[in-house]
Amino acid sequence: MESTPGHPEIAPPAAPPIAARPHPPTSPGPVEPDEDRRTWPTAIGVLLIVLQSIGFLVTLATAASLFIDFSSAMRVFGAAPAMDAQRAWRTELLATYAASALLSILAIAGAALLLYRRRLGVTMLLAWALLRLPHALFSSWVAANAQRDTMKSMPQTMARPTPAGLADVMYWTTFFTSMLWLLILPAFVLIWFLVSPIRRQTRLWP
Repeated sequence: MESTPGHPEIAPPAAPPIAARPHPPTSPGPVEPDEDRRTWPTAIGVLLIVLQSIGFLVTLATAASLFIDFSSAMRVFGAAPAMDAQRAWRTELLATYAASALLSILAIAGAALLLYRRRLGVTMLLAWALLRLPHALFSSWVAANAQRDTMKSMPQTMARPTPAGLADVMYWTTFFTSMLWLLILPAFVLIWFLVSPIRRQTRLWP
């Protein structure tokens, strides 16, 4: 714009500033939700603490029952030989119960650390899940053999003799049922903590 004598030159109005456009992050990668919003550590931790605490108490009660003498009561029913056969496996049964109690304590401690989102808790739970496999094999073998010897020592009160293959069927049924019962929860824990998203999350824990 031209200026006139005695009047200053008037500058044209300035253009409004252009707002900066938002742009995506320059470093690609998965967007993780806020750590405090995740509920699975609390849910799994509480579940493990409750189940393993119940299992620990049941194990102690079952181990204590091995020291109770039921022979006098069982003689009335003619089952004293069965009690003797069960007692023959007392050492092996006590070993499985002691190992089970220690593993329960390990799982409870790991689950408690899981509530506070500590990587040590994950390590302890993975160790518990791996140690459960040999323990389940040995416990199932002892339980199946103790049951088979108990059944063989029971008096035959039936009109017809027990089929020869029934003992083997009961043996393998007890073995695989015990294995399945002992390994369901450890298998879930092992698979859960080996999944890539969960491993990525727990790697950030202190």
